[in-house]
Amino acid sequence: EIADGRVAALRGTGGTVTLGPGDAVVMALPAWAAGDLLPGLAVPDAFAPILNLHYRQDVPPAVPFIGLIGGAAEWVFVKPGHVSVTVSAARALIEAPADALAARIWPEVCAALGLGAAPLPAFRVVKEKRATIEASAAQEARRPGPRTAIANLVLAGDWTATGLPGTIEGAIRSGQRAAALLQHPDR
Repeated sequence: EIADGRVAALRGTGGTVTLGPGDAVVMALPAWAAGDLLPGLAVPDAFAPILNLHYRQDVPPAVPFIGLIGGAAEWVFVKPGHVSVTVSAARALIEAPADALAARIWPEVCAALGLGAAPLPAFRVVKEKRATIEASAAQEARRPGPRTAIANLVLAGDWTATGLPGTIEGAIRSGQRAAALLQHPDR
């Protein structure tokens, strides 16, 4: 609920929270949700998928992670009891069945970790179709800063204008900028 150019109350399934004069809101939602809640806010509207595969496999952790080139897998992370793989901008793979993806990428993991032809272990495939904003000039132009037209409402998220791609580091930077803006609204 907006009153006098400020968020006066937040309504949700658990009820309503009334905000006091010194209260503020950091809206840290996906771009599409923020755009739905704030009509007129230009937000990124094209996204890239990320694929994560997790294999149950004990591997001596010679290194915590490895970057790969020349295959589908990009990053292999070694943790006690499992190995995780990340594939960014996975448009070509995202619609493939999970079992086919796991079988396709497992040999790359084996080669990277020196496992020979180890049999395919138990696995889990996680597909996030809108994991990050598309890296393009058009989407960059749609990334808003933290300030909104509502005095006590700021935005945070890796999809905001951070000077970084849509990454964890970008999300952290956006949170820091939102907090700084709330502490010093005149900036």
